[in-house]
Amino acid sequence: MISLTERDTQVFDGLTASMFGSVLACGLAVVYWIGRAGFANPVRPVAVTLGIALFIICMPAVVSSFLRRTHEHTGTWWVGASFLGIVCIAITAAAGFIVYPTPFNLGGPIALAGALAFVAAGAMWAMRSRLVSAILMFVFAALFTAWVGGIAWGTRYKTPLFWEQLSDRGNVHHDPLYYVSMANSMRAYGVPSTGLDGVPYIPYHYGSAWLNSQWADLAGVDVLTFYSLGPTVLVAPVFFAGLLLFAGRVRALWRAKERTNAVNIPMQQDVWTWLVLIGATVGFMPSNALDALGVWNRHLLISESYLTALALFALCAGLAADWWSGRAERQSRADVVFAILLVPALLVCLGFLKLSLMLLCLAVVIWMVVRAGLYKNRLMLAGTLLAVALAVVTFKLVSVPAQNQGLTPFSYMRYQADPRWWPYFLFGHFLWSWVYIAVRVREENLPTLSDLLAALRDRRLLDAEIVAIVAVCGFLPGELITIHGGSAVYFSDVQRWLSAPLLMAIGVRVVPGRKMSLKRGISNARLGAIAAALIAIPVGFTVTFNVARAVREATQMNAALRANFYSYAGVKAQSGWMTEASVLAAGLQKAPDYAMITALRSLDSEPRELKRQTLLFIPQSDSAFWKVFSEPDRCSFASLVGPSTSGLALLDGMPPADCDLTDQYGMAVYTRRTALQTAEDIATATLCRKAGQKGFRRVVVLQDESGGRYTTPVIDCPYQ
Repeated sequence: MISLTERDTQVFDGLTASMFGSVLACGLAVVYWIGRAGFANPVRPVAVTLGIALFIICMPAVVSSFLRRTHEHTGTWWVGASFLGIVCIAITAAAGFIVYPTPFNLGGPIALAGALAFVAAGAMWAMRSRLVSAILMFVFAALFTAWVGGIAWGTRYKTPLFWEQLSDRGNVHHDPLYYVSMANSMRAYGVPSTGLDGVPYIPYHYGSAWLNSQWADLAGVDVLTFYSLGPTVLVAPVFFAGLLLFAGRVRALWRAKERTNAVNIPMQQDVWTWLVLIGATVGFMPSNALDALGVWNRHLLISESYLTALALFALCAGLAADWWSGRAERQSRADVVFAILLVPALLVCLGFLKLSLMLLCLAVVIWMVVRAGLYKNRLMLAGTLLAVALAVVTFKLVSVPAQNQGLTPFSYMRYQADPRWWPYFLFGHFLWSWVYIAVRVREENLPTLSDLLAALRDRRLLDAEIVAIVAVCGFLPGELITIHGGSAVYFSDVQRWLSAPLLMAIGVRVVPGRKMSLKRGISNARLGAIAAALIAIPVGFTVTFNVARAVREATQMNAALRANFYSYAGVKAQSGWMTEASVLAAGLQKAPDYAMITALRSLDSEPRELKRQTLLFIPQSDSAFWKVFSEPDRCSFASLVGPSTSGLALLDGMPPADCDLTDQYGMAVYTRRTALQTAEDIATATLCRKAGQKGFRRVVVLQDESGGRYTTPVIDCPYQ
């Protein structure tokens, strides 16, 4: 370990973020691979997905480290790892976009570049690391991998065996089918739609569905497979690496501002950084208590749209810190690009990924332009007005009116939090914001209200103001109106992912850089250290329990499915991991819905030029399809199985007339069924006429034959 200068520490912190994210990605790829043991388990999709993750995480760190060696690049946002990370995401999306229309699939080359960048970043990081702290970080990354994998793959939303679980009585959640239906519609028809009766435009934040479909093309798999693979192996590590990257950048800002007081210790060696990361993710409280306060840790990893948006948000936050740190050193040309092009474009991207992130970031932009006096710069004012205008357009394109279910005071707290915890809701749900604001007030030594007001007038608390704006603006939607399904959490939860990395950075200024020594003995130990150790014991047990619970649930769900297939094959379920390939294959083929799902899945391999002319028709008499979900209240979502598995939109695919149809998931765009389907409705002439009215000339029929067999005959309709 060599002595690090201030500049070396900044570079080292960036490398630490990339190495943590990379180790997490590698660990999750292995967990996914193990989760599919005994089933069809090709190497390429997992390897390419991991390689893309390494490319986005490590390539920016390597390039930025090289560019920041020269003095002239200090303070320039375009050589920072955050901006380069955004560029790498754009590169992979563009590479995925050209896979189908060209003979080039750059998934392999990008994965190779990612692997090489990982080796280069690892070498640079190792040269600056201390052995003990490096080993501890790897151990922490391994435990963190177990938690992320357990949470992500421990529910019916995502699982390494999603296709197999869908074949076993449709035992999956319907949300993935909705997102994948949107992705498949954009793939085949160029229109974001659920495709239940043609392809009408469905307003929704479908950006993540589009992005995942591009990565799926690079990996060479269908979108439904990638939905369980990509968000966890690729997006989650990018998010956590971006979070640490932002924290490291803030640490550098504080070191530059407080040169006499700041402690120049790398993030890798700062225990405080990792404690905050554990607390904000795994949680220092039992999972049940967090749920009672409306702090839904699972939703970060369950919702691929929220996770993808947060990954971009973390990189945008690091980019903003880079821009702020060097804004006085640049020429106006750079500000033109940043203010007029980059900020509006990134806000729009956030809007298409998750509307809540765009609105909250727009509030921050407006607040900073006003509070920091940036409106006096005509360039910044013009950029802000452009951002507002584009945000309004984006809002109209992606907002879902049905999500707003009317004014209800304190709706989220009343219906999503345990009543026994209502008195503590404001404190517990926004804990990280409260803590950061309190730390900043203490740092500035503001004992009275007049002192606080004076500090606000002097703009000494701009960072705390941003945290407060995000917390307040995130709190209001869910407490004023009812947002369907508790989705208000995607507003109120954002403050956690702004406050946590800011708190990770306080180690360089308020946490003393003392080294603990065992030579002093217990009798000479500080009372504060003893108190901290006593608190750490129950907290450590809680963290361990939260991780173990997540791993146990994911393992039990995977094992239960394997036991079902053993049972279908006539083999007694065994203790331990059931991985006998021949038994699992035999059981899978006898699963209740295997034949139907396989027939639908085979249609996804058709050329997209042919898909653009084709609709899929499934007669209402096919009870296996229309009752694929055994729960009667999920009849609304059976239709989504068709577009999500076949890649084709449906013709006359609305649920049965007796279904209690939901008003969510874009259902309001279609005309609901009011009568039973007749023999005339399924006649060839009728199907062709309806298809022609929607602009299609081919109809594929899912036909249930006797003996559990399915065929997919094609009707080539004459031009109308």
